[in-house]
Amino acid sequence: MQTKLKISQAGFPPMSMGNCRQIISSLVKGDVWRTINGDAVLPEMGREHKYKTNIYGQDVNSPCFDGISVGSIVGIDCIQQMWGNSPAESTGAIILKRKPVEGSVIAVDKNRTFYDLEQIGEKEFILKDGPVSEDICIGYLPHLDVIITHLTVNHEEWGNGYKWELEAEEV
Repeated sequence: MQTKLKISQAGFPPMSMGNCRQIISSLVKGDVWRTINGDAVLPEMGREHKYKTNIYGQDVNSPCFDGISVGSIVGIDCIQQMWGNSPAESTGAIILKRKPVEGSVIAVDKNRTFYDLEQIGEKEFILKDGPVSEDICIGYLPHLDVIITHLTVNHEEWGNGYKWELEAEEV
């Protein structure tokens, strides 16, 4: 079974990507400070929020990473889902923070009722049946444009094939 993970400029030979894991974490520049009253503040919070990602894989073949290296800017169709909220009675478009991987956007309420969405823009969706009375959660696989900060491929000659690791930060 092949993974849904896609990395532009990198190829995956058949059967080379059956066991991937991805971690997405906040990319925070700076430190949390305390005010004189003891309140925690993060001075960098006014800027657009960015993410970093660590992706790990292991399979019988090595991915084709020959076209990328540290410093390369690539697009990644993630396998780690992101979630956001859309308040009840919202009549406007649901605007995602990042471009979603095609076909990955879902809407569900606290009762696990799923809703059909219609895409009206690159990151914009509306509920096909109009507003609902429940708050809903929107889940999607994000597409991240990133710069590669670390890349390793490891092969065990008499072992179980190849292991690889890629670290990147959103541009």
